[in-house]
Parts: sequence; C-alpha cells; structure tokens
Amino acid sequence: MALGDVTNTRLELPPRYRQCAVDEEVRGLENEVPAEALTALKFAEQPCDVYCDPAPKAPSPRVAHHQLVSACASDLQELWMRSADEHSEGMQCALQKFSRVGHPRLATALMTPPRAPPPPLGEEWAQHGGHFASALATELQRYAGAPMGAMDMELRVDASLQDSALDALHAMAQQSARHAPRSGAAVRAAIGEQEREQIVLWLLQVGLACGLLDEAVLAAVQILDRYCARLEGPVPPGSLHLVVTAILSLALKVAGHAEEGNKVRRHRDLLTDLGRGQFTVEEVFATETVVLRALSYNISVPTSLDFAQAFLVPFSTPGQPEGQSPVTCLAKFLLQLSLSDPALQYRYPQAILAAGAVYVALWCTKAQPTRVAGLLGDLGAAMGHAA
Repeated sequence: MALGDVTNTRLELPPRYRQCAVDEEVRGLENEVPAEALTALKFAEQPCDVYCDPAPKAPSPRVAHHQLVSACASDLQELWMRSADEHSEGMQCALQKFSRVGHPRLATALMTPPRAPPPPLGEEWAQHGGHFASALATELQRYAGAPMGAMDMELRVDASLQDSALDALHAMAQQSARHAPRSGAAVRAAIGEQEREQIVLWLLQVGLACGLLDEAVLAAVQILDRYCARLEGPVPPGSLHLVVTAILSLALKVAGHAEEGNKVRRHRDLLTDLGRGQFTVEEVFATETVVLRALSYNISVPTSLDFAQAFLVPFSTPGQPEGQSPVTCLAKFLLQLSLSDPALQYRYPQAILAAGAVYVALWCTKAQPTRVAGLLGDLGAAMGHAA
C-alpha cells in the first residue's frame, strides 16, 4: 500500500530508496554456492551431548534461566526454519542485509537453517549458572590492557569500569521489564498482525537504504509496540503513516542521529522524503509529543540488541569489524527475524531473547561449552543472579 493508507496491506518506500527492496539476486544465492563451501560455518544437526544433562534432576528452586534460554532458542530456530521454507519477506529482508557483511558464505548458510532445535540446557547449568564467570567481565579485562588505538574509546571506558558495566546490565534488564508490552496480543489490538509485519519490514528497508544504525531500527519497532500496547483501541485510520514516521524520528534521536551537527539537516530531509508530501516535518514533531506523552516520556528502553551487544563482547576483536564474527552475525540475524513476530518478541524478557539468539549461534558454530557458560554468566548478571 501507499504508506499511510491503512485500508491496504502494502507499505512502500519513497522512490529514491526503492533500490534497497529485496531483489531476485539474493533469492538466487543458494544456487550459486556449493554445499561444501559451508564447512567454515557448518551447522550442528545433531545435539551436542556436552550441553545436555543425561540424567535430569529436580528443577532448581530459583528462576530457571537456562530453561528459558533453551525454550527461546527452540522458538528462534523454528522461526528461522519456517521463514526459510516459506521464503518470507522478513527472511529476504534479513538476507539482503546480512549477505553484505561477515563471511562470504554466510548468506548461503543463513538460507539453510538446521532442521532440529538446539539441545536443551540441562539442569547442571542451573546448579552452576550463578557461579559462572561473566564472559563480559573477562573480555573487558582483556580490552583494558589492549594497546591504545586498538579498540573504540567507548569500549575502553567500559573495560575500566567492568563492575559498573555488569551493574548497568542488571539495571537494563530491570528497566526493560518495567516497560515491555504485556504480550504480543496487546500490540495486535492496535494494529493488525499483517499491518504490523509490513511496518516492521518498511522500517528495516528504510534502515538498510539510509544506512541507519540497527539500534535505531530496533528502537523504532519497540517504541511502536509500546505505543500500540498503551492505546485503548486501534490506531486511528489515516494516521498510521504519520505515527510510524514520528516513531522512527524518535528512535533516531535516541540513537543520536539528530544530535550530531550536519546530521540534523539529514534528519529533516529523511522525514521529508518519508512523508512523501502527505505531512510536514513540523507535524511529525508534533506527533512525537503525542507518542512521548502516551509513554510517559520513557522512550529510551533497552532492546534485545542492547543485551546481545553485551553478550557478544567476547566475540569482538579489538580493531576488527564485528561482522567478521559468524556468532555475532547469526545472533543479530535471528533477532532481526524475530521482529516480525510480536508473540515471540514479548514471550520472553529481552535479555532472554538476546541470550537465546546467541545460544543458537554458539550451537550452530560448534562453540566450546565454556562459551555457553560465559553467556549464562552474563545472563545471570543481567537477571540479578551473578556470583
């Protein structure tokens, strides 16, 4: 549909951005790369016994985070497999993005998901999970000693404040829990499921076409869902285009795009292009105020990507692009896929969703069990059960 026409089911990009729409070139990649080329990213089709507990014990009396991670990882694998089988629009959009980064064989690997879920994390993980060293803290210690210039200054500051970083991770989880929609059903009451899916795809395509940060796009989806969950009825007919544009504008401001000198003008130009003459930039800013009031001005809430960024620190190499890590690429790919499924998005806390995506990535790349232990240590810090 033309964006803003809520009687249709198709969202459109402005003409100047349409070259970023999914094309047949991505769809044909799976026939161009031989199967043997995937050995560098071989997926584990069979459960890895080292992750499993051969003799399950009684459930731990405390919150079983390892069980939530297992369930979430299974849901993400099922979504991945279904999206690939159906050649869904969400899958094609994700392939378009992630085929441009990381290992050259990554795109083909992403189109051939494992046909079984990751092995469930056994009860031994619950018994020892609170005593796992945080992988984030370990890596920050390593980065703190890296030569000057080998890493981003922001990460160097985090490295010098590793204890505070873990406390901040816990604070993020608390903030996320306070402001997350109660369920995907609350979101669907304001906008239909197909309509929301098209909006998410449109936001992803705008992000890809304009080079927006992933953080901004995920923040926009989250703000949209939180706003819809607060409404007492559906989004008023005819206003969806304006509302979505205002929400994207807010997300860009949260990500810092509108505050950096010459990017202020680019921000206004982007809003003008996306409006396609149907409303002014001033009307967008006025609608931002409506959204802010509905959310009680609590606009900057951690997303699953924020948690994933912390969990993926051990897979970062100082001075190297993060796209070179298959674990990082696959985890972010799964989080992008999950955006189109509000039920999955809000079935689990955002920290659990991020940990589930990282666990799938670890399993698919046959990572060592110590990597899983580090992940659960970080999750324990986030959820308040760190040693």
